[in-house]
Amino acid sequence: MKFLNIALSGLILAATCLSNVANAGLILQVDSATSNMGEYATSWVTDNAIDQSGLSIGYTSGIDDFDDYLALNPTQTTSPNETWFSISGVSSGFFDFSLGGIYNIESFALWNESQNGGQGVNAFNLYADDNINFTTATLLGNFSAIEGLNIAEVFEFSATAASYIRMEVLSNHGSSCCVGIMEVAFEVSTVDVPEPSTLAIFALGMIGLASRRFKKK
Repeated sequence: MKFLNIALSGLILAATCLSNVANAGLILQVDSATSNMGEYATSWVTDNAIDQSGLSIGYTSGIDDFDDYLALNPTQTTSPNETWFSISGVSSGFFDFSLGGIYNIESFALWNESQNGGQGVNAFNLYADDNINFTTATLLGNFSAIEGLNIAEVFEFSATAASYIRMEVLSNHGSSCCVGIMEVAFEVSTVDVPEPSTLAIFALGMIGLASRRFKKK
């Protein structure tokens, strides 16, 4: 009977540990980006928003922890040459990100344009899809970004598997010129939860062993 109690206690502890698994994620750099809003000039191209240019602290994509990195408060340069700007007179449209593979993403980090008043992203939607045309896109959420932070603002949503992310920019903060993005990154979920069958087999084995010991007595 004592052995049975120990076995059951072990199962309860295992179940508790599994229920307390915390979400953990790695930071992911975007592989490539395009926009139907164009590029203001050759110095302000879409690649500026995804290549870590201008960040005060760099990161290793797929290796560094998302939360730990952002806790360092990496800032973006004050140089506009490390930023993407849309063509003159355009402040809404699509900014599409290719992740370079299928990833389970759960957060979006945005270093909003903050050096020229009113040109930062304001309202926007995020969509996820497994194809570049976004024909079966999933809406991740409707968001509003703050201008002037110079550090990343994080937007969270339900973990979703995707290869492509579309940022639908609905408005900037009032500038008649354009809209700008300094840098972006994503958080990839890395939680490893044991399969239910594994725990079930373990449970049956422990209870069966306990029963045999109890019967022998």
